Amino acid sequence: MIVVGLVGHMHSGKTSAAKYLEEHGYCRISLSGFLVAEARRKSLEPSRRNLQNLGNAMRKKLGGSVLVRLALAEAERRGASRLVIDGLRNPAEADEVHRVGGLVIGIVGPKRDPLRPVEEDEKERAALERESSLEEPAWGQRVADALRDADTVIDNSSSLDALYHRVAGELMAREGVR
Repeated sequence: MIVVGLVGHMHSGKTSAAKYLEEHGYCRISLSGFLVAEARRKSLEPSRRNLQNLGNAMRKKLGGSVLVRLALAEAERRGASRLVIDGLRNPAEADEVHRVGGLVIGIVGPKRDPLRPVEEDEKERAALERESSLEEPAWGQRVADALRDADTVIDNSSSLDALYHRVAGELMAREGVR
């Protein structure tokens, strides 16, 4: 199975890139989908904070790559030959993608959308700080560390078409993957 993992901070373009790949034959699995299902099982509001805490707890208890292993198993169950995993958040998740011979693409996006309300930015700032914090435990939200483990990093400060072109170019450059 061809596996592509996408890592980046919020609003960087990971989901846009994943949907593009889905339109081109990839099975798209978002790691947060497993966390939303877990939140519902536990009767928790699927807020960003609750999902982060659930992901951290799962990685602590079941290993840092647990969510990627769930995605791989789900793709296998679906009979997928190509998989894109949306939302790597921890270096162990990037390591698991590499372990199965996959490609990790980092995506960095524009700094701030001036059309977004400031209160949204405050919530986002707190979440971004948590993702980048050196105080975050090894099993926690370590997006900055996972980005350093990416095989390549795409600057998504232009258009969606440019993002799609860069993603396709990276896949083509790696053994002709399309």
